[in-house]
Amino acid sequence: MQNKSAMVATVSDNAPHSLTPQQKKFNQLSEKIEQQKQQLEEWKQTAELAQRQVNGKLAPLFETLTLDRLMLIEQLHEASLAYAFTSREAGQLNALILQWCEQVLDHSLSPVQVQRIELIYEVHAGYNFQGRQAVSELPDERLTPQVHEQPDCTDDVTMADPDDYEAWHEQIVQQRQAEQQARRSRQKNAKQAKNIQQAQHVDALAHKSFKQIYQRLVANLHPDREPDEQEKIKKTGLMQQVTESYQAQDLLGLLQWQIQLGQQDKAGDTQLADEQLQLYNLNLSRHSEQLDQQINEYRLMLQDICQFENLEAVTPKTVIKKLKEDARFILQQHHELQQLIHQLSNAKAIKTFLKQMSYF
Repeated sequence: MQNKSAMVATVSDNAPHSLTPQQKKFNQLSEKIEQQKQQLEEWKQTAELAQRQVNGKLAPLFETLTLDRLMLIEQLHEASLAYAFTSREAGQLNALILQWCEQVLDHSLSPVQVQRIELIYEVHAGYNFQGRQAVSELPDERLTPQVHEQPDCTDDVTMADPDDYEAWHEQIVQQRQAEQQARRSRQKNAKQAKNIQQAQHVDALAHKSFKQIYQRLVANLHPDREPDEQEKIKKTGLMQQVTESYQAQDLLGLLQWQIQLGQQDKAGDTQLADEQLQLYNLNLSRHSEQLDQQINEYRLMLQDICQFENLEAVTPKTVIKKLKEDARFILQQHHELQQLIHQLSNAKAIKTFLKQMSYF
């Protein structure tokens, strides 16, 4: 199908100033929607690329990194049991092992791996693993809301003293203000209800207008009404595309189908009444909002996948850049852990490593 940007409200290029406000709005919305469609397609492709990158590369790399950490924890745990360390070195080694246990337990492990790390944790922490997440249940007096007794209140209203003219006058003024406020509130609520009713009526007309276009296309394309088998197959495919446009609330797509199928002359569209264009514009506005929502859903998904702090920072370019940076970072950590596993293979090397740590 050709470009769906059916500028049905545009008049002759020789008379650009003869467009009505509704025609101008139609053209503006048409251009905006075409841009949004391109953006949505870019976001969709970026999301698919991110999923492939995460599932095909980052997840296996991270699994390898987790295995490296598990191997290092086991190696240091065995060393702590096999070699003699000073009390200070033992304390440092315990702290290091506990730190790495905390890191791996925050990620996905098999039940067997979790059980093993919890056991190692308990050995070096000196208490049951469940105590790691224990939170004191004693009430904190600073956080306990203080309940104060409130003075008794009754529904009795103290009436102004009839002999006190100023008090009586003030009471009358307050009563009138309250009545005026209540009257304005009723008028405002009635006006809001009327506006809502009018908006619902216009919205219903817009949907009816949109549906009528679809129904005319269906009547023209319905494959069951086509005796020729080849044409029937062709119309079945066209019918599916038209239905997709309808389900996506894509008015421009349906209008372009009308033009392509000869149901509507593009040159004659300049005569569309503003009343009809107003309904079209309402449909276009709704479709534009829907496209914005779909784009935002992709952005939120990619923010979660790539762990961006701010949604504003999420763009197709920054997503691709972040995925590459994450892959490089995990590979770097993998190489560093491999070197550390090889380095800390005996008591002397571990003692030297702990001594170097104490300098920082």
